[in-house]
Amino acid sequence: MSSTYQVSSRIVGNSGAPVGPYLIPPSFSQDRPDTPLVIDVPYVRGSAAASVACAIARGGDNTDFSLAWAPANAPSVAKVTVQTAHLYSDKPEDRAALFASFNAFRVALEQMELGSQQCLAPGGADAVVRAVAASIPLRFDEVLGYHYGLARGANVVDLTPGMRLRIDTGGYDFVAPSSAWNGFGAAGGSTCTVSRSSAQDVCFDPFLGTMATSVTLGTPAWIGGLADLAALGPRRHFRLVHPRTATGPRQTSAAPAFGRTPALLGADTLTDLAAATTAYFRDGTCVTATSGRPVVSAAFAGRTSIVPEIPVKVLGEWRYLPVGSTIQQLLDFYSPLFRWQMASADFLQKTRLNRMTITGLQGNVTPFGPVAVVFSQTTQYIAQPGGGQLSQWDLPLLQGDTFTSPWLGV
Repeated sequence: MSSTYQVSSRIVGNSGAPVGPYLIPPSFSQDRPDTPLVIDVPYVRGSAAASVACAIARGGDNTDFSLAWAPANAPSVAKVTVQTAHLYSDKPEDRAALFASFNAFRVALEQMELGSQQCLAPGGADAVVRAVAASIPLRFDEVLGYHYGLARGANVVDLTPGMRLRIDTGGYDFVAPSSAWNGFGAAGGSTCTVSRSSAQDVCFDPFLGTMATSVTLGTPAWIGGLADLAALGPRRHFRLVHPRTATGPRQTSAAPAFGRTPALLGADTLTDLAAATTAYFRDGTCVTATSGRPVVSAAFAGRTSIVPEIPVKVLGEWRYLPVGSTIQQLLDFYSPLFRWQMASADFLQKTRLNRMTITGLQGNVTPFGPVAVVFSQTTQYIAQPGGGQLSQWDLPLLQGDTFTSPWLGV
């Protein structure tokens, strides 16, 4: 076992053909596929009495994750147990089952936090989810799904505090009636910070959020700018969705329907958020909340593109990069030639990626902090079950990552 993240072609030792690359978390044992994984997450217990079990058992859509608490001498430590059948498997159906269990476990955690017994502290469900996502082995094309809900081909991403939205608008250029030059063109852009309130709600732009300005947005709401984003109000969850079919730049015969333009969906529960997502893609309709505040269904007006960005520290300076950016794309910013130096031991020794995480495996309750990612001395590309190939340099960057290299000046 290692105290760092490791890039590996396999989850278990050297058995079978490589299906990775996988990101192996610190203290994860690759030679014990018959032993359930236990993840310790400190400081998340709510105000519930010690006599309240506050446990989550496996069942239904969740066949892999359960939660209990440490002995009485450490009541604030949540112990998440992950079963082995799907965790150590390379089979696509098993990886999909593990992800489905993870999402069902998220719902159970949220219900535990919001319940009357207050089993989890405010924000505790999110802390457990992030610790679990950082403590299980993930193939590179799974990383964004567990951390941001960005599964391949799903066209959705869950917004988290610290992100930034880059909004590129398209304005309509009218030249003459029936002119072939009529159409939408680039009209400018803006950015908006995703933040979090003390009530653990996601909101937009801390400054505009303090303004007592009433804006009528309708149902579904239409977003024309930053003022409309702030007017959406806070919700526990916000999700950015992009349509699977969009109008072209010259299609102006009718206003685009909800479901054909990018939109923001907001809800106070993951269950309502999932229902709103299904309705958006199915027939462009809105849904009614089953609990909490009304569900937000807000589309961006015009022909707009929205890109969520995350802060990454690159060579000593913080930069916002699009969600989905990889190590290889980061290096390409400086020179594509670095790709051909990656196999050298000298490059690997001098290039550093640190990932902010809670290393909760094997009873290690080390507080949140940076953990190094160690790359292997290989440039091998591995075929993926769904098609295409991945190398170790296709590792997606996450919010808070720190990248340094003396070869690039820092």
